[in-house]
Amino acid sequence: MTTQILVVEDEPSFQRLLKQYFRHQIKEQKYEFIFAENGKEALQEILENQQIDLAIVDIKMPQMDGLELLTIMNYINLKIDTIVISAYGDMEKIRKAMNEGVFDFLTKPFELEVLEKAIENNLRRKSTKKIGYIEKRYISKKQPTGEEKEYGPYIYFRRRDEDKKLCSIYLGREEPWLQKLLEIAEETSEP
Repeated sequence: MTTQILVVEDEPSFQRLLKQYFRHQIKEQKYEFIFAENGKEALQEILENQQIDLAIVDIKMPQMDGLELLTIMNYINLKIDTIVISAYGDMEKIRKAMNEGVFDFLTKPFELEVLEKAIENNLRRKSTKKIGYIEKRYISKKQPTGEEKEYGPYIYFRRRDEDKKLCSIYLGREEPWLQKLLEIAEETSEP
């Protein structure tokens, strides 16, 4: 069975290095690498491809950085083992990443042998993915004319935390990657 690894990194040279270094594992179908250039692309890949076994995430990226991605993945209960990579050995970022459930943190530059070992270690502790509760909401607002106008849909991820409190995160409505969430919300709302 092929292990699918999502690599979230905005440096194209890193993609080339991985493909070259792991060429035998790719040829033997041991690993399949899926690439995203930022956190938003990564979320889209995760939602479209529910078979991702491991994520390798850079901290500093445009649009949505690695820590924001990890926070959302943790919040919606996506249990994907994660290796964080960063050119910055910032202890605060390392601490934040570890608080989000990251197993390994590699500081660039690193040898690809070190990454290979981290991948093998993380795959041994493979987690089961689980997407939280998805809710689609419409909001009605009274207009100055007195009539009600409906706005939406708005997509929220919801789940109960350890204290059984209901937590939700608003993800928006206009972004293209939310289309997949709308489809999931439609499927889950059907009786």
